[in-house]
Amino acid sequence: VAYESNTLRLTVPAAFVETATGDITIAPLLTSFAVDTVSGAQVDVDTTYTSNNDAFLYVYEDTFSSADTDAYMTLVDSSGVNVDGRYVEIGTARWVDPQVAQLRGDDVALVVATEEVSGGDDPIQGRLYGTAGNDFVGPSFVVADTGGGSLTWTNAVPDVGGSRSSLAGERFIVCWERRLSSGGQFARYTTVDAAGNVGFVRAMGPTDSGATVDDVRVSESAGGAAVNAWNVCFRHVPSGGTPELWAGQYNTDGAGGSFVSVVRDGPLFNPTERDISDGLVVDGLEPAYVIVCDNFVPDPTELLAFVCRGSAAVGVTDVSFREHADRTNFRDTPRVAATSERFVVGNIDFDAAIYTTYATTLDLIEGTELSVAERRLALPQTSTASTLGLSIVSRASAGVFSRWVGFAYDYRDDVNGDFDQTAAVVEALGPLSPAYQYCSGTENSTGDRGFMRLEGARSASTPKVAVGEALPPNQFCLLVAGSGFDLVPALGGGDGTLCLGGALGRYNDQIAAANGQGVVTFTIDPSSIPAGGSLFSALPGDFYQFQIWHRDVDFAGPTSNLTNAVSILFN
Repeated sequence: VAYESNTLRLTVPAAFVETATGDITIAPLLTSFAVDTVSGAQVDVDTTYTSNNDAFLYVYEDTFSSADTDAYMTLVDSSGVNVDGRYVEIGTARWVDPQVAQLRGDDVALVVATEEVSGGDDPIQGRLYGTAGNDFVGPSFVVADTGGGSLTWTNAVPDVGGSRSSLAGERFIVCWERRLSSGGQFARYTTVDAAGNVGFVRAMGPTDSGATVDDVRVSESAGGAAVNAWNVCFRHVPSGGTPELWAGQYNTDGAGGSFVSVVRDGPLFNPTERDISDGLVVDGLEPAYVIVCDNFVPDPTELLAFVCRGSAAVGVTDVSFREHADRTNFRDTPRVAATSERFVVGNIDFDAAIYTTYATTLDLIEGTELSVAERRLALPQTSTASTLGLSIVSRASAGVFSRWVGFAYDYRDDVNGDFDQTAAVVEALGPLSPAYQYCSGTENSTGDRGFMRLEGARSASTPKVAVGEALPPNQFCLLVAGSGFDLVPALGGGDGTLCLGGALGRYNDQIAAANGQGVVTFTIDPSSIPAGGSLFSALPGDFYQFQIWHRDVDFAGPTSNLTNAVSILFN
């Protein structure tokens, strides 16, 4: 393995290639490592990436006793070597919900946390850490007080965003919940510079009487020169009303932008956790950012991803449905990061026995749709219990052109009976996907649902590759095309649903069997798409749909099935 100028080169011995059968897969998991396994519980982790020393900085709660929770930090380089570790706060105070971000141009990170004080008079505390010298820059300081000690309000659950700019003199934004003693709960924010100077505290979003605003989240950075704004989101519950998801943007001078109430066609039953990405410029359009949230409905649990631009929500995707995740499992603790080109979503999945952390790679297409480019990847170190602590950060948030994403998450050490911290680095390295998935495959004999994606560009003048996964090994497959949409269940008496309509066509010249790993590929020439007995030549502005039919054998004997379908808008 060699790392050369932002490119990872893997060399496979020729002898291995000569004897290998089926596809040779390069796994997107680069490395995994323990962050902290010291006795006692380490929980509620957050992480940021520091480009000057190519390292991930982790902060988390370290339980010293039932009455004393300390904030601890560990600095680990991207190969898993521990660089530094020390207490952010040590003493009798309780620091909880620690969060961290960095200013690239100043080589400094800011850790914020709630100091829980007896009686509920809880300020937001901060402390600066110099990532060039690997040491703290001065003592801790108050970011947000509690009304001059009158207990007019208290503070909770902070988050912090930094800057990927290489220029010195940028600022952090710190957001948190302000809980009034008279009732009501609202969002507040301020800015902090690299010297620890705190700006004015300002209101954020709605302030309607009796409302609840909670779990304020901010993007890891302001998104670079092309974006230059922090993205923020929170849950807003009007008095006696239905929960709403809100989002907005703040310029790096601290000035607020417009807010939008992000909703879909139906209520958000209980979006308990959420996260928001940096802005990303795709296809030359206005920067887009993604909000992810869980949505606890009776059955199943959804993992929703909202695509937003400025003060508008332009699209929503149920990631659980689109990637064929197990719909009976709970999907908690959604997190999202933007690489230089795409989005990566993480979550913790609970299947009634084991907690597993997953990563899914998504591409933004047509300005509003999210396509699954890499289906969910299970990360190492599953757990029999979880505090649902998860954080992800992209190296791109520190100004590095990269597809690397760092994960940090809690897991239970069943031998010692405590919680530890582990980490993984994932590269979202697969080819860009130009088509979004729709419809749903039916479970086949593998116990999974056949999954389909396209690889390539949206151009009408270049070939695409259709990839089918989770298919019955060695069973024949056929690629089908359609100019429209339809739903035809139990096609031909089989188990699948045909999701194509309009003029239909089959790629009879490419009939192929899935390999031993259940993977099959087809080539799509946009100038020669079978349609209604003839060949269709796609032009920019045309859209077309594709689906893979395959043979199978179930308990009743031979049958057939289909994957999900994909839709591509050519340009």
